[in-house]
Amino acid sequence: MNKFSKWPGYLAAAALLSASGAYAATPLNSTSCTDAGVLSALTAFETAVAAKDATAVGNSIDTNYLNKGENKAAFMTKVNQAFTKFSTSFSITYSSVVCSADPNTAGLENVIAFESMTGVDANNVTTTNFNRQHFVLKSNGAGGWTNYGNQLDFGTGHGTWVYTDPSMPNSGGFGTWISLEDPLSLIQSVTVSGPGIAAGAQLVSQPNTGSTGVSWSDWNPATNISVLPNLSASQSFPFAYTITVTEKPVGTAAPVVTTKQLNFTAFNTNFASALAPSGNYTGALPPTLSWTAPPGGSYSYGIDLWNLGGTLNYTNWNLPNATSYVYNGPALSTGGCYAFQVTSTDVYNNQSTIVSNFGVNNSTCSTSSVTGGGTAPGTMGGFGGTFGGSDTGYWGAGVGNGMVTINGFSNTTGPFSGTGTFSNGSFTASLSNGATMTGTVDPTTGAISGTWTNGTQTGTLAGGPQSIFTGTYTGSDAGNWVATLGPNGLNVLGVSTTTNSMFAGTGALSATNTFSITTSSGSTLTGSIDPNTGAVSGTWTNSTGSGTFGGTLVAWASGTTGIGGTGGTGGTGGTGGAAISLISGWNLVGNGESNPITAATAFGDSTKVTTVWKWETKGTNTSITYPNWAFYTPTQADGGAAYAASKGYDFLTTINPGEGFWVNAKASFTSPLSGSAVSTSTFGDSATGGANGLPSGWSLIAVGDNPTPSAFNKNISATPPATGVIPTNVITIWSWDATSANWYFYAPSLDANNTLSSYITSKSYLNYGTSTLTPSTGFWVNHP
Repeated sequence: MNKFSKWPGYLAAAALLSASGAYAATPLNSTSCTDAGVLSALTAFETAVAAKDATAVGNSIDTNYLNKGENKAAFMTKVNQAFTKFSTSFSITYSSVVCSADPNTAGLENVIAFESMTGVDANNVTTTNFNRQHFVLKSNGAGGWTNYGNQLDFGTGHGTWVYTDPSMPNSGGFGTWISLEDPLSLIQSVTVSGPGIAAGAQLVSQPNTGSTGVSWSDWNPATNISVLPNLSASQSFPFAYTITVTEKPVGTAAPVVTTKQLNFTAFNTNFASALAPSGNYTGALPPTLSWTAPPGGSYSYGIDLWNLGGTLNYTNWNLPNATSYVYNGPALSTGGCYAFQVTSTDVYNNQSTIVSNFGVNNSTCSTSSVTGGGTAPGTMGGFGGTFGGSDTGYWGAGVGNGMVTINGFSNTTGPFSGTGTFSNGSFTASLSNGATMTGTVDPTTGAISGTWTNGTQTGTLAGGPQSIFTGTYTGSDAGNWVATLGPNGLNVLGVSTTTNSMFAGTGALSATNTFSITTSSGSTLTGSIDPNTGAVSGTWTNSTGSGTFGGTLVAWASGTTGIGGTGGTGGTGGTGGAAISLISGWNLVGNGESNPITAATAFGDSTKVTTVWKWETKGTNTSITYPNWAFYTPTQADGGAAYAASKGYDFLTTINPGEGFWVNAKASFTSPLSGSAVSTSTFGDSATGGANGLPSGWSLIAVGDNPTPSAFNKNISATPPATGVIPTNVITIWSWDATSANWYFYAPSLDANNTLSSYITSKSYLNYGTSTLTPSTGFWVNHP
């Protein structure tokens, strides 16, 4: 199995900067380089990185860019992914720049050596990317320099991995990986020390697949065993390993020894699904290998294909954003059995791997499958039920892809959650309250039976196919809830964090996906479920208070009635409706409804949110100059007020109606919106020469009346445009798609001359088409 991660190169590492713009670079060594063209090129590059301007970064890269087999398009996808990683600070340290003399002479090169690249990620963990990298600026033959490639000496990759099949090597399905690429074969040895291993454990080297030099890895291909320890799903993060690299001696000089700490912060438990081919493949050869992207976040992919005799036929780990690939390795044989593996790597280099077996005109090859609840291979099934014994309560589970995820409430200890393994219809999971659940799923009925243990306490659990939702509620009371939707209706169980009490309720879901439930606490929950996204939203009231609630789908159940239908599938993606849906990473969202959002209330959970940012074109803080950023974080006791002041930002307390904002989320969750829709006319241009609704320049806004970008541009006209005329009331409109980590783009000037689509394609942006700016969409507007 190929577990080597491909080093993304200097630019991808350099692009990992904070949305705050906290970016620094040490001065260039002017004694080594005084060429104005080189300094100008590097300054332009730094400016593009500091602005998180991937387009400008791309413009600085030569069309023929090549980095160990990676072309420019693949590399730019990684740049966009990398922009999401560091959240607090980012810096580059240069050690030297060696200049040539004349940029007008094609072929001359400048070599810049980078000593280190350091940033702080969303978990407040500092990561220093490896040193000893040489980056080449190459003459473009037109009096300037372009970035041509990263000719690194050596560089590390590290992260965690999760297998769908716990019977694979390093049984348990969870582990860490370390690799170090040595394209120039400069290294003599690499040792690693840290949790669970003795100091001095040796990494193993082998020839690099498809490129020069060697790769050093924790994985020993001879024994198929890693030098790093097995881990469990409940592994405590963060933790670190230390690697020591000893280079080959040069002449009589002593070997250079470099030590580095590698930080590990999370597992990636989001898996690709629907791998094809699967089962008996009868189509043309070579086949197209395809898969469905994991939910949430941004991923690059590696594929491996080998025959079931154990010989690896093909590997390709240079597929940053593809979900299909025409196989072009050694020919597959009619009648042969093969294993097709997809590894998804998130922006932190954490990997999840799923395998599907298939035969070429051979129906006898075993296939990867998920049993229980009638779900198809590779999909997610939802289950729910109760447990009893010396503790009692209610639980829901999503199972599939070799994993089980459980949320529930104990009448003794309150809410709990946990993850575990699911294989051949059986599962076991460790829970946050210390308990362990073990059970089986009847492959015909989907009925679940099993036991739970917690120290000296024991009991049984029971359940069956149901759709699972979880969420929070706020207002004059606050708390958490979990619900299952099955043949008997919608069953809700919750806990109040204000009164430390439990409540439960049962009700029907209407044909239009609305519900009204009176709970045991006397509260009435009135709301709806979005059939496309699984988002839940609504209001609660009782005799003493009121508030709103929001939630999201954990898993659909096959065979249940109501929302989703038989065999329905769903997820947490998208924004819209009466709630903001967020996924892990950077989300550009908006408040398109009339009630303001209090930042500390909506985004005050430090387990879910790292930072919140709002762009202010004007304000009342006399200590800063507008326009400027307003900043909030739940990770600091004062909400980030002192940090904001130290950086010259405003302190973010309220997100007003019609404002867009950024949220850097640690986990997927929803936050409700309330009130009436903010009208596009709020931002209209003045017909009388007075103040326009939008100032000149950039504004970050939201509206609630769901216009297309084209309609927004037309509807803010001071006077209605003639039929068929596309006015230029705005220069551009941009919104961010968190799932694909890419920008939607609209420009009325390009729309008017019918070049909008071709421009979007040339820049690899997303086309709005008929999509609307929903109440939860934040979008940038550049107004003349």
